[in-house]
Amino acid sequence: MANKLDPCAHSILKYITRHREKNGQVDLEKAIHFIELREVLATAEHQVTDWPISPEEYCRANRLPLMETAVVIGLGLWLQTGQQHYAAEMRGVLAELLTTYESTNS
Repeated sequence: MANKLDPCAHSILKYITRHREKNGQVDLEKAIHFIELREVLATAEHQVTDWPISPEEYCRANRLPLMETAVVIGLGLWLQTGQQHYAAEMRGVLAELLTTYESTNS
């Protein structure tokens, strides 16, 4: 809330942060869904340029692993710049994380 994230960005952050402790694969799929929604719905007014809590600080405080940190940093860059290619990069990392669940379900 301190960073005034839009609802989609908030949900992406929530699901990537909790997936290991809560709903696993389902949470990652939800994060991807909210990335796709944000691609369609976000406008320039949804940019965040003033960060009371930086993405890096958030990741450290929540002890996020490397891949989750990459997604959060990508979200931060997307929010700051508005450049859509960060969404594709985030989806790529999430797809890779999803494979870890698929290999454990086999």
